[in-house]
Amino acid sequence: MLFYENLEEIVFHRHEMFDVDEMIVVSGYLGPKPVGRLKELPFKTSVIYGMYGSNSISERLHTSLLSLNDHMDNTEIHYSNFPVH
Repeated sequence: MLFYENLEEIVFHRHEMFDVDEMIVVSGYLGPKPVGRLKELPFKTSVIYGMYGSNSISERLHTSLLSLNDHMDNTEIHYSNFPVH
């Protein structure tokens, strides 16, 4: 399936229709607010930031993500070694 409208709501409610125990998100860009919402989910989540690659993400976004990562037990944040969009 291809989803291109209401993505945030789909991501945060789709698990209610299926038996899942983990979600992996590969994103070109994802702001810190939806990442922070991942703590609401009842399973392990991983976010892979790809648009910037590991060396090009802004310091401000990186700092926000580190803070979120430190306070979320069910979520891991990673950076891609090459740009993905």
